[in-house]
Amino acid sequence: MPTGEAIGPSGVLLHTPGLVFPFVTFSKNLAALPGISPRCREVIIILVSTLMETPVEVHLHKIQASTLGFTPDELNTIERAECPASLKEDEKVCFEVAKEMTLKIGTLKLELWDKAVEVLSKPGAAALVQNIAFYKYVSTFMNGFAGELPPKTLQGWNR
Repeated sequence: MPTGEAIGPSGVLLHTPGLVFPFVTFSKNLAALPGISPRCREVIIILVSTLMETPVEVHLHKIQASTLGFTPDELNTIERAECPASLKEDEKVCFEVAKEMTLKIGTLKLELWDKAVEVLSKPGAAALVQNIAFYKYVSTFMNGFAGELPPKTLQGWNR
């Protein structure tokens, strides 16, 4: 931020400084997993953050996703927890699995796992599940410390 506020997970992690390095390391390793594209990853992040009601993550990742070629209509549709018809097959699978795993407690349906393996490969399906779990974690700690997106700005939080 030009005014110096720390937003997103980086700012919130300052509450638990011992977790900053492991978080960054895990995040980098997660991004390096094979099998899902950067676009798939943004679908996952925006949808999970939407469903977990983490507006800062949604806002930041809509900006990132727009650099990957997503249209405003596609991003707004994902933010409504609806799958845009224009997404590629791998992106649709990521959307479907992320929605299921974020909204429902319990084991992922076998048919969804099988579909993810068929479309993404087994390493891709594993990367999909790991990304969903990670961004549910990010949303949980963001919501625990930050709550809502500050009105009209992205100022830092006072918690």
